[in-house]
Amino acid sequence: MIPNNRVGVDGSVLINRGVGLRPGVWLFDPYWVDDSGMAEVTVAYEAVWNRDTSAFDISDAHIAEYKVYDDDGEVIETGLLDGKFVQEFGREVIDHFLSSCLEDVHVFEMGELA
Repeated sequence: MIPNNRVGVDGSVLINRGVGLRPGVWLFDPYWVDDSGMAEVTVAYEAVWNRDTSAFDISDAHIAEYKVYDDDGEVIETGLLDGKFVQEFGREVIDHFLSSCLEDVHVFEMGELA
């Protein structure tokens, strides 16, 4: 599931690290959940500027919304906060967000302050 390895134009492997939508909201690119389904996940989080460390403290990361598509692109599951997808993959998505995306989140949030 996540990370979704993709190959860039230069041949390098890219990991699905998503993009910031607005402060406190992160959207992952669609990725394969299994052989016949893809998911698009939005993670919400708290970002508080810490003057002592001159960085954001990220907390309360959770799935805010998701859509699961079949291989024809039809939505087969959608929801807020809970559902079969979240029960099966929610912890994995949040772990990936916290372990692989925080540098990008910090850059995004800094840009939002400007």
